[in-house]
Amino acid sequence: MGFLAYLKKADNEALGAFLAASSENTSYLLGNLLIEPIAKPWRTIDGQIETQTLDVHFPAPRALDVAALVGHNLTSAATIVLKADDTFPPTTTVATLTWRARVTWAAFASTTKRYWRWAISDPANPDGFLQVGYLSMGVKTQLTEGFLIGFTKLRAVENRRVRSEFGVPVLGAKLADFTELSFSFDALDNTKRDELDDFLRSLDGDREPLLLIPDPDAAEAFFARLSPEHEVVQIGFGSAEVPEVVFREDPLGVRLIDALPDYTDGDTTGFTFTRASAARTKNKDLKLVSVAIDVLRSGYYLTKSKRGTLLEGAATNSALNSEDVSLWGKSGVTITVNNADAPDGLTTADKVVEDTGGGAHQVAIVPTGGAGATTDDTLQAIAVWGKIAERTKVMLRATAKDASVKTAKINLSTGVVETQDSGIEVEVETYINSWFRVLFQYDVKSGGSAIALDVRLLNASDLESYTGDGSSGLYLFGGQWEIDTAWPTSYIPTGGSAASRSEDVFQTPFAFGVQTLTSYVRAIEIGQKHADISGVDAARFRIEDSGVTAEMRFGERGSQWFVAHKGSGGDDKVSVIAVGSNWAETQEFLGQVYQDGAVQARISIDGAAPAAGTKSAVPASQGTDWGLPGPLHSDYGSSGLHSIGLLVQRFELRRGVTSDFDSFRKKR
Repeated sequence: MGFLAYLKKADNEALGAFLAASSENTSYLLGNLLIEPIAKPWRTIDGQIETQTLDVHFPAPRALDVAALVGHNLTSAATIVLKADDTFPPTTTVATLTWRARVTWAAFASTTKRYWRWAISDPANPDGFLQVGYLSMGVKTQLTEGFLIGFTKLRAVENRRVRSEFGVPVLGAKLADFTELSFSFDALDNTKRDELDDFLRSLDGDREPLLLIPDPDAAEAFFARLSPEHEVVQIGFGSAEVPEVVFREDPLGVRLIDALPDYTDGDTTGFTFTRASAARTKNKDLKLVSVAIDVLRSGYYLTKSKRGTLLEGAATNSALNSEDVSLWGKSGVTITVNNADAPDGLTTADKVVEDTGGGAHQVAIVPTGGAGATTDDTLQAIAVWGKIAERTKVMLRATAKDASVKTAKINLSTGVVETQDSGIEVEVETYINSWFRVLFQYDVKSGGSAIALDVRLLNASDLESYTGDGSSGLYLFGGQWEIDTAWPTSYIPTGGSAASRSEDVFQTPFAFGVQTLTSYVRAIEIGQKHADISGVDAARFRIEDSGVTAEMRFGERGSQWFVAHKGSGGDDKVSVIAVGSNWAETQEFLGQVYQDGAVQARISIDGAAPAAGTKSAVPASQGTDWGLPGPLHSDYGSSGLHSIGLLVQRFELRRGVTSDFDSFRKKR
């Protein structure tokens, strides 16, 4: 008879400790040791494989009697010693561990100390570094009733399964192998049965992993969960019951998923970035600044509390002389150039002063080529900065090709959109020194009329047609018109001709085949509307084969998030979430790819309960070769992340399917 012992996640004392190490690869941080599901390990710097230390400091002495290194890469020649003392560094040996391939562990007499140290040396390690996936240390619990001798161990293998172009199932690469453990108990009385039931309930099905020790006097331990299919099987013998409990070794603790893209704003380790032009961004002081060629715009602040990485496609500003309002169309005003500090701190902002005549007092932003440069019935993206002087409000008037007019009244002292016609979108963004950038979108319609966005001064009575006093006005800067574009992007200065900003291409290698995947993106909405009248999806990133015949796309379709899988036969299966996006909301998106190729989209807005799209149908065929290129099919064989109106904070791909948003929210 054996006596089952275990250490649950809730009893893992390491989760409350401070960790330090003699070596730490900045792409594989120590904090990874305390995160599950295991998706990324702690790793030493390349070449650091001898006399390495991993220190575990508790706030006060802790009693421990079991410790384990889960998902490590140590070889059988490694020496692993656990030491503990009440002074640092600890020198008293508590246990010398026997190497085990999956979980190296030791049970020892209860020891209460504050400072603990793992001393590891593995000079023959072929990887050239040491790594551990999860650290488990605590006081084990042992069931009072033993299981019957000879528990069952069944080795299982998870393979990648795809279909050929003829629909024939094909076995692909092995993803993981693991062990299923089955324990049978003798007939239990009510007290012992309650003990077993309480233990199983505490594991919450297969949600909670544990260090499972079939017999503390034996050599084996497993990092496992209750088998989702077979938690408890009741085998009746007369009036008695013989429970059988089945655990499954956690594949994530066996085969670490440590090579898929994982990006947190500001940490570009493992990624490459290119942009062929300079670009503008907003820093933590809410100041407009220029960023050089091939420099990532990490640290774009929507507000001082909302920052992220600004990633955009290529764009062109077709409004000429963006910083010289005297060269814009104008009526009933005079312009004093270079009269105030602009949002970038330079004295390049112009003052627009009403004359003494009646009627409207306005300037106009128009695209190069006028109405003929735009496509009928498409959205147009326009932006301009404003700042109060004697006048505090403006009326924006957008004229379409059919001569229809859409208006919005903006209070430049508060940054509030006071009135807004239906059928347009308007937002106001705060900048340094009381500047506001007004972002405007409207449908240009069709017809023969000229188009323009007029910026009209309003008097103290909010009238847009009045007799001016010849001295009152306000400041304007940075006119921008992006033709046939759904929403304004970052500022692109112009002179006598249109100017462009190059695409942001942010990538990491992706050398894996078609398989189950979960993608996660956390971002702040700064785009408001992403509808593409032509019906083209705005793909945030995509995984595809070199011929673009089979691909996985994650992104937006109108006001919906979507995940789509197109098989090599060309059939496209899509799951969407019809969730409207509001300015400055934090969006979290999961795109799930199941083993049969079906996909499912999930989204959470501002931390609310997730919404799930309908799981898609299964593609008739799947590609057998994926790469993950940039947003516009560039550089096949890499992964790319691309934003159209999103401020990206987190991006991760994981092998396997999970719906657990919380597991992604923990920053590694």
